[in-house]
Amino acid sequence: MAFLAVLVLALSANSATAIEVYRNNGFLSNSNSMRPDMVAHMLTKVADEWKSQAHVFIMDSCKTSGSSAVCKDAPNAFAETCSKVAGAIVQGSDGVLSAAKEYMGNVCGQKSLAGWHLSACLAFSNAVTGKMSASSEVNRGNTRATAKACAGLWSEFVNKQEKEENEQKIADQKAAEKMEADAAAEAAKRAAAKAEEARQEAEAEKQAKAQADAEIATAQQKAEEEKAKVQQEAEEKMNEAAKLEKKAEETPEDEKLNETPTVPVPPVEMPADDQKEALEKAAAEKAAADAQAAEILRVRAANMKAAEDALKAAEDALKAKEAKEKAEAKAEADAALVPDPDM
Repeated sequence: MAFLAVLVLALSANSATAIEVYRNNGFLSNSNSMRPDMVAHMLTKVADEWKSQAHVFIMDSCKTSGSSAVCKDAPNAFAETCSKVAGAIVQGSDGVLSAAKEYMGNVCGQKSLAGWHLSACLAFSNAVTGKMSASSEVNRGNTRATAKACAGLWSEFVNKQEKEENEQKIADQKAAEKMEADAAAEAAKRAAAKAEEARQEAEAEKQAKAQADAEIATAQQKAEEEKAKVQQEAEEKMNEAAKLEKKAEETPEDEKLNETPTVPVPPVEMPADDQKEALEKAAAEKAAADAQAAEILRVRAANMKAAEDALKAAEDALKAKEAKEKAEAKAEADAALVPDPDM
């Protein structure tokens, strides 16, 4: 576990201590003792810290006021940690470029590394080995190279994190727009359904009104016919009573004049009592006829009044129903146009 010890100490001690550990344990001499899987596990935690530091650095607050302590601490903390780990790689490999590449290839090739952790491991390996020269002696003493490697790696992490943040913002905005569009479409769908329901109700109301109007017209026609019948019967009764009255008032001489002359017959005078009885009978028959005609007219008038009252009540009820249904339909249509606050 020589190289693991080097990296652990690189994060917790100074570079001299790390180099001393390396020199006492060797590097790449025993592949089992280096445990690339343990180093890969450690790098995942380091990479997560680096990602968090880059995230802090690209926040809007740091963009507008980068002089705050938090904004300055993020790149400084990254540079310190990266320099220690990069220095451990260089010193642990004794400055040999091929050894550093081989070992980092084993570390980054571990199955435990995937996604962001794998890309961070590869980026770190490329940044460090990319700044190493062919001279192991130069590499061991060139701390500026590791500093440049870490500076380039920081820029890469920041750019990548900023790109991911922007992509996430765009994705969130699109999701919000889609949600808003879906809500608007659903509201429009509900409004259309309510409009169709209102149309069907209006059509049903129109048909019901037409039927009611037809029934009212039929009732009015029947009432008119009944009225005409009553008037006709009353006129007939009055005519009959007038005939009876005229007949009762006629004298024998009038009857004689109205008779068709045939064979002359001697005049027969009606006794006074009989004549009085005939007049009284005619008067009684006329009074009865008048009373009967008046009763018929009264009953017919009452029936007509009842029919007219029923028609008026039906018309008033129909108008009230129409007004109520129109008010309810308008209220439902207005409610359908109000946006749902839960959507």
